[in-house]
Amino acid sequence: MAHETQYCNILNFGGGKRKGDDADDYCDSFVEPTFAHLQNNREIWLFSERKHATIQDLYLDDNHVNGLICGVAAFVGRKERNHNADPVIYMEVYKDSYDILLAPIVTGAHWYLAVFYINEKTVTVYDSMHSAVPSIFWPLKASIESILHIRFTLKNENNTVTLQKNEYDCGVHDFRNAEEICFHGKCNLINPYNAEAERARAREILRKLKDNEITDEWVPHVEHATDFIHLNKPSENVEEFVI
Repeated sequence: MAHETQYCNILNFGGGKRKGDDADDYCDSFVEPTFAHLQNNREIWLFSERKHATIQDLYLDDNHVNGLICGVAAFVGRKERNHNADPVIYMEVYKDSYDILLAPIVTGAHWYLAVFYINEKTVTVYDSMHSAVPSIFWPLKASIESILHIRFTLKNENNTVTLQKNEYDCGVHDFRNAEEICFHGKCNLINPYNAEAERARAREILRKLKDNEITDEWVPHVEHATDFIHLNKPSENVEEFVI
């Protein structure tokens, strides 16, 4: 995860092995969510639960976003190694090398997702606000190019990114964009996008990852505006605020 403020402090990439690497070590190329990601004590609240004092209290932090993205990348990676997996459901994103690098970026309290497509030698910054590429992206791009000895062409794909409709769900959008890329190799518009239900689903995914409940099946997508809303309600000892 690239950073420009104190909001997060690590650089983390999701992806598979490069071509020519030892196949016996392939399983190590998918980074599972760490203990720190999944044991984060800060709860994810829904706006409708009215537990927040400020909008900032609703932001997903680096542990939330890293845990979600590492979780889905590792799940798809495991499925890719399972030859019995349904090839229609579990797209061959990583194959026998890594084709994609995912780099979540937070700067100015806003989440972006830089995605490096190795074979195409392109990079796209997915942003749920459709704003300008953040300045921190350029040194990140230069570092990756130096490490991989590849020059990446920046490609704008805002037409594939669901536009954020509130002030606080950029982290959820960051994860959903990464999830689409992990399963399908590209970002896709989500229509309709039920913000509260998507937020509740992200909270449920983190809980399932923490409790090791995700094995053969990934968490179903949101179909209705009330999906997942009644799961994982916040602790009663949290003081209630209404803004």
